[in-house]
Amino acid sequence: MTVTLQQVFERLPAEIRKLDHKEGHKVLARQGSSAGLTEPEDYGPIKSIISAMLREGQIVEQDIAQLYDDHFIETCADWVVPYIGELVGALSLEPIPGTDNHRRFVAATLATRRSKGTLATLEYSAAAATGWPIHAVEYWKRTATTPSMRRPQFQPQSILNIRDIYELDKIGSAFESSPRSFHAHSVETMQGRWNLPNIGLHVFRLKSYPVGNGEERQEGSSSNTTRNYGYIVRKTHNGSRQYRFHPLGCDAPLFKAPPDQEPRLGERRRAADLPVPIRRLEFDQDKAQFFGPGKAFNIIVRKGATVTQLGLDDVKAANLGDSVPNSGTESWPSDLDPELTYIDPQTGRFILSSSFTGNFTVFVSFHEGRAIEIGGHQRELSDIPGLLLPGAITMRGNTGIPNVPNFPSGTDPLDIHFEHSTDYRFDGHRNGPNAFGVDIFRVIAMERAWPTLAITEQPNGKIDLRLICKPNSTVLLSGLRFKSLAQAQSNVKILGDDVRLEMRDCTLIPGHDLDPAGEPIAPGAPSLRISDGQTAIIERSILGPIEIGNDVELVLNDCVIDAGSYAAKAIIPLAGSRGHSITLNRCTVIGQIKADRLGGGDHYTEQAQATLASFPLRRDKTGVEIPRGIRDSLILAIATEDALPIDIMDIQTGCVRHSFIPPDSRVPRKFACAPKARARQSDWPQLSSRRYLDPAYMQLSLTTSNAILEGASNGSEMGVGSDQNSRARRANLTRIIEDQLRFGLQAGPIYEN
Repeated sequence: MTVTLQQVFERLPAEIRKLDHKEGHKVLARQGSSAGLTEPEDYGPIKSIISAMLREGQIVEQDIAQLYDDHFIETCADWVVPYIGELVGALSLEPIPGTDNHRRFVAATLATRRSKGTLATLEYSAAAATGWPIHAVEYWKRTATTPSMRRPQFQPQSILNIRDIYELDKIGSAFESSPRSFHAHSVETMQGRWNLPNIGLHVFRLKSYPVGNGEERQEGSSSNTTRNYGYIVRKTHNGSRQYRFHPLGCDAPLFKAPPDQEPRLGERRRAADLPVPIRRLEFDQDKAQFFGPGKAFNIIVRKGATVTQLGLDDVKAANLGDSVPNSGTESWPSDLDPELTYIDPQTGRFILSSSFTGNFTVFVSFHEGRAIEIGGHQRELSDIPGLLLPGAITMRGNTGIPNVPNFPSGTDPLDIHFEHSTDYRFDGHRNGPNAFGVDIFRVIAMERAWPTLAITEQPNGKIDLRLICKPNSTVLLSGLRFKSLAQAQSNVKILGDDVRLEMRDCTLIPGHDLDPAGEPIAPGAPSLRISDGQTAIIERSILGPIEIGNDVELVLNDCVIDAGSYAAKAIIPLAGSRGHSITLNRCTVIGQIKADRLGGGDHYTEQAQATLASFPLRRDKTGVEIPRGIRDSLILAIATEDALPIDIMDIQTGCVRHSFIPPDSRVPRKFACAPKARARQSDWPQLSSRRYLDPAYMQLSLTTSNAILEGASNGSEMGVGSDQNSRARRANLTRIIEDQLRFGLQAGPIYEN
């Protein structure tokens, strides 16, 4: 039982407490206004001694309690986990930062001791060690063979039932049950499946993230509650009933929602719980599993005060087309029942029922797949940087797609909070901190909000978003997505002397915006311009090319810079500019880089201590000071007639470490970089996709050489996926297979995405 200081003090005789109170008065009088405590009795010598004794007693009590907790893997201290693992014979795994994989695996070892060698235990242990969803399949059960009379056993059917369209739809997936003929290759080399000893571990490297998931928000009193129904989408063209789920109006597959909890020991993963796109026939077979509030996707229609939630009887699966013609008007199916709403989850399209007439707003929520969690996305409150101040200007869009008014004046710092996932239209120039005399100006997407700031054309022809800032002020952009018209010079421009720009979890769409096919409308167009004398610190963001002026300090951490082509320019000095420096940490850059020098060390840390106290922006995941130069990055560029892949004028400053540097580049000294010699095409990094809308965007393919897959300073892959620690996960999977597999069988990974 915990005893408080006051309880012990009150057990003393009243005369002793009175004398102690008098002595406390004397001490308080000597300290004066500098005293931290206000009650005289808190300064008494007896109470002070009791306080010191209780403090030490509490430390001992906590230590005794922890000794008891250390007997259990669920509650033990981190340093005890390997000792318990050694005691029960658990394998030593490679640590995966950001996860508790070793504790989870030791717990799995304890739980699976009696069931070791079974398929469910192999699947459970592999998922616990890697942190990836895994589904194990015994392929000998799916191999058509001639049975032996000496060893009768169940055999799969030998003929494929072509009338079962739902089973045909599963062919090639982890859940197909169609019989296959013998395949001689080994599953260990990822080249064969259908053989008697083979067990395939289907690994799913993508994650499913919500977009537009609605929720109620309490605003002040209980009578002032607003409801965010989801992301507002628009028709493909006027007069139609055709829509797309994706906020950018592009075709994109809808993903399954993640399960509420991970499968327990003995439970197998269901197809509905895996992070993969939803198939049309799969949706048609079980609509209740995917459609509705809190499910994989949902549709709500609001007309005035009437809100209509579409039911299962109102929707139907359909193939609404797989391609987009080059002409302005798209060809969608027209021979459909107008009373129903048709949904195509493979393309993310839907045709709304004709029962909705007049003016109404359509809200959607869905899940999308991602390989790397960077760029704009719906965040939890703990992921929003800094202290959220009261009195912020709040932008809401729960009734329609709103225009954002001129930034109103406010206190210092001035906060603009976006609370809904929808389009907010900017008409170009905006007054920033300069107009209000503030030193800190923050534009932040709030909890579970992912707004898109659509920059439209002004009457004077200006299209980009320009923030005119007070000298020496700070601008923070967090959790936002920007898009603009094709003729825009850049998406965002920050104007002002010695301005500090900080950007976190943002997306400045490469190519300004996307067409319905998901292709950039202005490939290679700049996304951001940083003016003379400014400092920019950008983290976990996706951008197109960046223009830099005189004396600019640019720091990029965990970012993608996508110029669209290896021969395009990704970081571009403005004409005649000098004195600019760049720092790249765990970045993937598509396109050429040019700067005067590498930098970002001392200047960055000093500024971080001086100006980031109110909303700290982490320097490194481990708190380590960011070094000067280029580290753990992939720069994919080729030389052209007028430019080198990387052109750093000052090669005496900074260092390039653990990065892929294209041949013919001019950089400072290199350490542990790839390629070691003249690179062949096979030595270059192989990306799963360079298309922004694809779930595997900027994910390194496993066909890439190990020098890149294991070349980062932490032993993981170079580039923006370094923090995924895929090398450690693959190594842990290999150890689990060796430990859990029965004699006579062989198993190997099958990477689904």
